[in-house]
Amino acid sequence: MTAILTEYDAVFDVRRFPPGHTVQACAGVEARARPLGYADLLRLVAAAKAAAMLFIGRKARRQTQKLARGEGQTGPIDARVDGNWGQIHDLLTREAAGYGDTPDGELAAKLLEQVFPKGLAAVTRIPYEEQVALNEYLVVLIREQFPDAPAQLGFERPLRRIEQLLPGYRDSLSVVETITALEVGEAYAAMQVALLRVIAWIMAMVEDEAERAALMAPVRDQMKRLAAAHAARRQGKPAVEDVPLDTLELDPEARAAVDAVAAAEAELQAEAQAEAAADDAAQDQAEGDLPLQAVEAGADEVG
Repeated sequence: MTAILTEYDAVFDVRRFPPGHTVQACAGVEARARPLGYADLLRLVAAAKAAAMLFIGRKARRQTQKLARGEGQTGPIDARVDGNWGQIHDLLTREAAGYGDTPDGELAAKLLEQVFPKGLAAVTRIPYEEQVALNEYLVVLIREQFPDAPAQLGFERPLRRIEQLLPGYRDSLSVVETITALEVGEAYAAMQVALLRVIAWIMAMVEDEAERAALMAPVRDQMKRLAAAHAARRQGKPAVEDVPLDTLELDPEARAAVDAVAAAEAELQAEAQAEAAADDAAQDQAEGDLPLQAVEAGADEVG
């Protein structure tokens, strides 16, 4: 007698299986199904493993793309641009609040109204593409409509840094997507469906209860591992939620994609560090060429 649906209600949690757990579960089912001669089940298992490999490959390729943006170049540049806008915002706020009845205080208040009408977050906490365009506009606005304000109020240094960072910021956004988030999501869904087909076949086609339990055991084992990992995470304990990728037997394309992530991350981090060091050196040199009064004004604002 085949299993009734309620007997394996819990197995439908496999829709949350990560790829490593999916491969491990399928490998266990395959080892048990092969001696029993379940050719149809073996074909479904092979399809589920292939779906997991496809998801791993797409996710790795997507991650490689992202390394050139948020985690690689764009994120650090964005953080530095945001920090300099923060310095300008804080300086203008203090000036307007403390000296509002003076020409400098009135100028600071006018700049706040023009540059930060909705606050600092409206300039720094928006999508990368929108922030670059807005920041470029604001720099031109300040330079053209308030040409004396940076030196007069002491924010020439952070404004100049923003100007220097913006071209690289825009260039970092030019990476073309070769794999989209939708394609990664489709691969994930296909992996879940493929695993559910394996389970559905076992539930519907295996008459012997002992055989059915043996075939389901690898799936149940992975479910228990995931449940334990989730419980540990809720308790604030470190836990590995997926089987490490370096323990899986990946096909050459998937392995190359996974390895590319690590290589790209290391390369981009090294480039970002080198660029940051070069920027700091250039800034130090530029400050050495400024009049003492201007340097003191810049030091004042940073402190």
